Amino acid sequence: MRARAAAVLAALAVLAAPAQAAEAFLPEGARLAHERTGSEGWHWARGAWEEGGLPSERVSGPVLRQVLHCDRPTGGREARAAGLRATLQEAGYVLVFECAARECGGFDFRFAADILPEPEMHVDLSAFRYLAAEDAAGAEKVAVVLSRGSGRAYVEISRAGLAEGAMPVASTRSPDPGAAGPVEAITGDVMARGAPPPPQRGGEAALADTLLERGAVVLEDVAFDVGAASLTGALPGDVAALAAWLLADPERRVTLVGHTDATGALAGNVALSRRRADAVRDALITLGVPGDQLAAEGVGYLAPRAANLTEEGRTLNRRVEAVLTSLP
Repeated sequence: MRARAAAVLAALAVLAAPAQAAEAFLPEGARLAHERTGSEGWHWARGAWEEGGLPSERVSGPVLRQVLHCDRPTGGREARAAGLRATLQEAGYVLVFECAARECGGFDFRFAADILPEPEMHVDLSAFRYLAAEDAAGAEKVAVVLSRGSGRAYVEISRAGLAEGAMPVASTRSPDPGAAGPVEAITGDVMARGAPPPPQRGGEAALADTLLERGAVVLEDVAFDVGAASLTGALPGDVAALAAWLLADPERRVTLVGHTDATGALAGNVALSRRRADAVRDALITLGVPGDQLAAEGVGYLAPRAANLTEEGRTLNRRVEAVLTSLP
């Protein structure tokens, strides 16, 4: 068991000799961007989205979740998925389910599946692949999401039930503190060691930067009371900035995604989150944005960006995000 885990972890990390990298699903130079461990339970998706829900299995016990970034490699996601599939099977794992973007269920799958939210993990809704595998005994579970964004490949690896002594995919710190290139996970944010911080920009420019880099942006000054979906008072500045950016080019399109905290039942929260997205869409339309540039969806509490254990965390989770879906 331990030998098999070590073999698959070595392949997943792509830390072996350069000759092996061509056969692995990630190129050399993959950087650990985010790492999360916990035992609060993890939902392992094992099928495509269906009307009424996502086939999944709740896995208890320790779960290691890591996101890696790398420069967009040649060969594409198909080649990386094929390499990963072979790696898992050679290590003794059984492929349970695999799908790509639309066949997974697109938007519904991405937000129903237990995938880390932005900005930790970026998922291009039109271009992602998901694989789920388990060991022969069904004790160890692995899920991998491959996607892209702004010239970068994103890979999330989630694993539960690992054999005792198994090592993480990659260390959050370079073995050589003075080495250039690796990244560190710093409060969920990633910055290349030695690189200067990005310039601070405001308003429309900052919003556009985030949309183009991450593929999504939280409308930070759009706030909601518990159970409420209406925008009150002055129009939030982020809404005005988003309107200006959309009006600058009629080919730009976004989907507004509403979110809630984890208070109450899922069905009610999904409906509430959709009303929040609709409220922002209506505000944008009043500013002159054509309705065909805007879509609205709600995912309830399925994609938190903070723990729902404190009021501060619940407040952060009551939000609307703009997800970029089309450019000229």
